Amino acid sequence: LGLFGILALRAANLVPDCSDLLVRGVLFTPLFLKFVMGAHRNTVNGVSDPILSKFLSSKALVWLGGLSFPIYIVHGPLGQVFYKKLIATKLWGKVLFGPEYFALYLATVLVSAYVLNTFFLQNKAVGAWSKKKVEQLSSWM
Repeated sequence: LGLFGILALRAANLVPDCSDLLVRGVLFTPLFLKFVMGAHRNTVNGVSDPILSKFLSSKALVWLGGLSFPIYIVHGPLGQVFYKKLIATKLWGKVLFGPEYFALYLATVLVSAYVLNTFFLQNKAVGAWSKKKVEQLSSWM
């Protein structure tokens, strides 16, 4: 909850405008480490947290997990289009800033990642071509 609280406070501009590195180092990273260590201890000790398990195995999070690699691939280039000053100014006349543009960016990333995953990464022909190339490259070694 602390992690979500920090994100909500920053989104609402209730946290002073300070270095992102400072917020990550002082607030976000310690809370995230506490969460990961607690989850690890529960797993090692055989303790089952039904609320956390149910949350992490929800259909929405499993679906997002399946899209994590395509999201990683497309978020950078799309971020350049929305937020890089030189590119965004040429395309849109300004840098797209604000919650409504972030929602548009997020939706664009999710749709692009879904399309990439569905029509390229899960494509049988692409998989067969990739397997053939890996075998060719590994035969040289």
